[in-house]
Amino acid sequence: SLSSPAPCVNPVLNTSTPALEGVTFTSPSLNFTATMTGVENTSQILFKHNGNIISGFYFNPSTGSMSKSLTLSPGSNTIDLSATNDCGNFSKNYSFTYSVSAPPVINITNPGGGSATVTNSNFIVSGNIQNINSSADISILYYGATFSGFIYTASTKMLSIPVILNAGSNSIQITATNSVGTDVENLSITYNEPAASTITICHH
Repeated sequence: SLSSPAPCVNPVLNTSTPALEGVTFTSPSLNFTATMTGVENTSQILFKHNGNIISGFYFNPSTGSMSKSLTLSPGSNTIDLSATNDCGNFSKNYSFTYSVSAPPVINITNPGGGSATVTNSNFIVSGNIQNINSSADISILYYGATFSGFIYTASTKMLSIPVILNAGSNSIQITATNSVGTDVENLSITYNEPAASTITICHH
C-alpha cells in the first residue's frame, strides 16, 4: 500500500519568555526565548526588534526552541516574531518598555583627576560611561567644536578619545545624556612641546 504523505503542520508559537506585553523593564539586557512547532530552520523565522531584522539567534529544529539576547532601547520597544512554512504562518507582536532608572555617569581614568601635563602631542583620553545605549548618546567638544573621532563600546561601556594636542592648554568636554539626565566632564590637558635640541658646530 502507498504510504500517505505526512500531514502538513502549520507553524505554531507555543511559548515565549519572559512575559513582555505591557511590561516595564529596568535593565537593558533581555534574553528572549520561544518554542514553536512546524518550523524546520531559521530561514522560516522572521525576528525583529524595534523594526530591525535580527539574525544570529539560536534555533534548535529538534526542539523548536529559539533564543536571543537583546539590548533594549530607552522607552518603547517592540518584538515581532513570525514563522512561515508551506502550510501557513503565525505572527506575534510584543510591545513593552525599558525605563532607564539612573542618569549617565562619566568616569575618566586618563587623564586622572581631569587634567594632565604632557610632552607628547598624541594623547588618548580613556574611561567609561554608564547608563547609556550607544555613541549616539555622547557629545564631545574639542576646542569648542564637535569632535566625532571617538570610540564607545556599548558592551564594555569603554570610551576612547584619541586626540592630537596643540601646544599649550587643550580643553575637552564630554557630555552623556539619557532619558533621565545628563553628565558632563570637562578635561584640561597641557602639552609642553619638547625644547628643540641645538647643535653647535665648532670651526677650528
